Amino acid sequence: MAETTGGIEQDELVRAAAEWSAELSSPEISPRRIAEWQQWLAASEANRDAFDQIQSTLLAVDRAVDENIPWPTADEMASDAYDGSVPVSVWRERSSRFAAGRASRGGSWMDAVRRRRAVVVGLAASIVVALATPIALQLIRSTQFEPAVTIVETQAGENREVSLDDGSTVSVGARSVLWVTLSRNSRDVTLERGEAFFEVAKDPSRPFTVKIGNTTVAAVGTAFNIRRARERVVVAVADGIVKVDAADAQGTSPSQAQLVVGQQLSINTSDGTSRMEVVDAGGIAAWRDGLLQYRDEPLPSVIADVTRYSKHDIVIADPAVAELRVTGTVFANDIESWLESLEAALPVRAVRAPDGAVRLESTSRK
Repeated sequence: MAETTGGIEQDELVRAAAEWSAELSSPEISPRRIAEWQQWLAASEANRDAFDQIQSTLLAVDRAVDENIPWPTADEMASDAYDGSVPVSVWRERSSRFAAGRASRGGSWMDAVRRRRAVVVGLAASIVVALATPIALQLIRSTQFEPAVTIVETQAGENREVSLDDGSTVSVGARSVLWVTLSRNSRDVTLERGEAFFEVAKDPSRPFTVKIGNTTVAAVGTAFNIRRARERVVVAVADGIVKVDAADAQGTSPSQAQLVVGQQLSINTSDGTSRMEVVDAGGIAAWRDGLLQYRDEPLPSVIADVTRYSKHDIVIADPAVAELRVTGTVFANDIESWLESLEAALPVRAVRAPDGAVRLESTSRK
């Protein structure tokens, strides 16, 4: 572990790690911010250690705080006086002196709220300080408080297979971003964009869940594929059973479905509508062999998917084109031929820019 350079520097490092941890927990985090976080981690061993400590702290605090002591409400959090302008250690010392002075004058209800917040913050800060010692870190790791986090980001045309510590395997498609958190009680995945095929090691005590925006796919020991393209999420099962919970973009109109081998569920995340169909289980992850297969799918979703394997951007430049649907197979290493066949089969013209980018226009417009 990298040595720390002092209390103030360590406070600032822990604060930065805590801010990253909070931002990464949001389903709205952008791929750009994920890339920036990865760069921050790679910048120094101290950064990586601080982030590990924060992850351990979050789990440790959950177990350390008495369940009878409620966490602060939104109003109470809004009243928190800490503004980040000074290190936590300095703020705690000032807050303690201020609280003592107010207590001597009787204090108010708001003072009591602030003192209770100080207790919670103090507990978290104390644990973070404790985690800075090698002995405490070893203790946390030995009790499996620290989750294992795996981040995967692929480039255009790149497919990658990742083996997880629980025995599961994830095949990640081109231009995809996902992260996996394995803890003692759960296995959580977030698919930010792209496609992935999951072969899940059976462990009933630790559910395996994949979150895609407002959609969650849960499994125990199974194999399934998830593709995310624009407002469309497609879940297909190659082995076992999975449960899908979906909602629209506002988080309303929730729906549930249970999929078995050979079933595929297509979800429109903008309005929460879905369609179930039967597919060839053996071809569900054919993209791993360079075959992108579609059956009666909206052209915008197909273009978003195909573009992940293209050297150049492909965009729909005409609303009429966006209404078309597509059935067929695309060879990932020969997208140009597919564009030519698209022009032959549909009222579409592929206009190529000098930089290689392709604009799809309607040939039927006046």
